[in-house]
Amino acid sequence: MRAYILTLFTLMVSGGVWGQEYIIEINPFGKNEYPKGFKVKYNSTIRVKINNINPFLGKGSVDVVTSNHDFNDLKNTLDALKGNIENQTAEMIVTDSMAIIGNPPPQEKIDRDFPHYYNNFFEAYSNLTNLLLLKERQDNYISSVLLIKDIDVFKNQIGQFVIKEGEIKRNYQELENSYRSLRDANATTKEYYAKEWKDAQLKKENVHSDEFIKSINNVKQYVEQQASFAQHTEFSYLDDARQIRDDKVVITPKIYDKTGLNVLRKFPDFTITPTHKLRVNFSAGYLLSFIGNEEYGIRYENDKAKGVTKLEENKFSHALGALTHAFYDFGTSLDYGITAGISLNTEAKMNFYGGLSVAFTKENRLVLTSGISFVNVNRLNPSNLDNELDFASSNVEVNYIERYKPAFFVGLTYNLKK
Repeated sequence: MRAYILTLFTLMVSGGVWGQEYIIEINPFGKNEYPKGFKVKYNSTIRVKINNINPFLGKGSVDVVTSNHDFNDLKNTLDALKGNIENQTAEMIVTDSMAIIGNPPPQEKIDRDFPHYYNNFFEAYSNLTNLLLLKERQDNYISSVLLIKDIDVFKNQIGQFVIKEGEIKRNYQELENSYRSLRDANATTKEYYAKEWKDAQLKKENVHSDEFIKSINNVKQYVEQQASFAQHTEFSYLDDARQIRDDKVVITPKIYDKTGLNVLRKFPDFTITPTHKLRVNFSAGYLLSFIGNEEYGIRYENDKAKGVTKLEENKFSHALGALTHAFYDFGTSLDYGITAGISLNTEAKMNFYGGLSVAFTKENRLVLTSGISFVNVNRLNPSNLDNELDFASSNVEVNYIERYKPAFFVGLTYNLKK
């Protein structure tokens, strides 16, 4: 028995050295992935991963890939475009001026299509100014949801806000083309539609200003950076590894804002219980030993006390006791271990116990133990008797002596510690 107990202890200690690494995944739109039975090996490490997090809103550790664009490159391109158009316009004006040298022209008619030209110009102007709204629109879309169900769709939608270089050039070209129709109108028409003509001149001057071009460039860089971030970042949060050495670990996954101060989402907590470890706890309950007191009575002959005779022998001893257990959790529904304890029997005598135990039921609260007990029992004191159990002296009473006797025992106790 002693060799078996020592072997069991060796297995318990050596078994707890190795652990595993687990990643517990929280899937807001699917099935969560926990260790089987919420149990992991002792000394294992766990990491909690929360999926489908909007990285623009939730706190996480990410790598950002950015791309920088030079403001001067865009400005030079637009200035060149503007210069080419103005050169063409100047050539047209010179040609027209040379054609009219001499007699003054007759009174010009009002071009009634001028409002139509202005509407075309205003539409081209709006296409340019709307580019400045892309940053706000992209931000509104990004901040619309904390947990993202379809990440690919989310990434693609963010990319839709990116401004292409050719798109800017095309919008400027359309604006210049529509402005040319206004500029080429005769003086009478421009005077008649003075309000529209003045507004078109101011708008054209605005979109060619350094401030406007710089604003477009800033928006362009911003939406590109956000789109690049979305493509290269992780839409999940993986916390640091932690080693499981306690009896229980209660984990509450949370999502914080980017400042790390405010909780945006709290998930239900869950408990991880380590296995393959040695743990010590205590239980109390009923203990039954298969040994009991002996009971003798006086034997008479001719109405005279002759000796003693055995009346009966109790085969059981009942007691309420407390046991100390050293359990090893093998990761199964039962825990096994060695036990030692004491009790008081029905006569308030102390008994001692040692053996093997198995813990079962939910949270292993109920313990079944068996082994060897040393029970305080009454045995016949033969000091006043001969070998035939006849009285050998004037003392004709039945005398008992207390002895500790080994016996097999079983116990059913309740674990005092979860």
